[in-house]
Amino acid sequence: MASRYFGHQNPIGHQLAVSVLKDAAEPMNPWFEVVGVVSDVKNRGVREGVVPEAYLPYTVAGFGGPELLNLFVRTAGNPAALSVALTRVILGLDREVIPSGTYTLDDVLEITEYAHPRFGLILFSVFAAIGLVLVSVGVYSVMSYTVAQQRREIGIRIALGANTHDVRSMLLTAGLRYVLLGIGTGILFAFMVARVLASQIWGVSWYDPLTLLSVVIVLTIVGLAASYLPSVRATRVDPAISLRYE
Repeated sequence: MASRYFGHQNPIGHQLAVSVLKDAAEPMNPWFEVVGVVSDVKNRGVREGVVPEAYLPYTVAGFGGPELLNLFVRTAGNPAALSVALTRVILGLDREVIPSGTYTLDDVLEITEYAHPRFGLILFSVFAAIGLVLVSVGVYSVMSYTVAQQRREIGIRIALGANTHDVRSMLLTAGLRYVLLGIGTGILFAFMVARVLASQIWGVSWYDPLTLLSVVIVLTIVGLAASYLPSVRATRVDPAISLRYE
């Protein structure tokens, strides 16, 4: 705020008007003298940028509503263990003050900042897992159908002396071709919707090479695994039976 409204000047001693106080039911002087400047703080949550802010005196801090005060206590040990003692000290100072709740900073961050992004992450993870299962089933189905259509060809290759390693390599290569084609198409769509995902999941960039590489590796392994079983089944078929297959 000091940089925006005072530039390179020293704001100490300058006057600052708080316009909201002009609409108060009881007339208030909206002008305050700047007596100090503090470092920027995350005043819009840990996921948002810093916005200009000023600290007002306690006498006007409760303007516009009930006075809800927050007391921050720094501890050397477990802060949760001091909640009862802290409440007892507050009531000993003023019996009219009723502590409404004592939370650790981790609890506050969990409730206000982390719960919603974590729910979104879990939701996306569930759908991603379902998608991965569907991909595996789809690749296996395609490979099984492809092997069934090539059974006569496989029998001829084995009858002419082709070993099982060559047949399996041929089938795995065909399956990998489908997988890589699907991965390439998926990456193109991922770039199209990445900005939407980045706005919904905190801390995720719209361009993350490590994530994309991990997805490619995982899907390639899953595709090869789904292609392996049909290739094993194909090499165990008797060539005489394969040659009679229509």
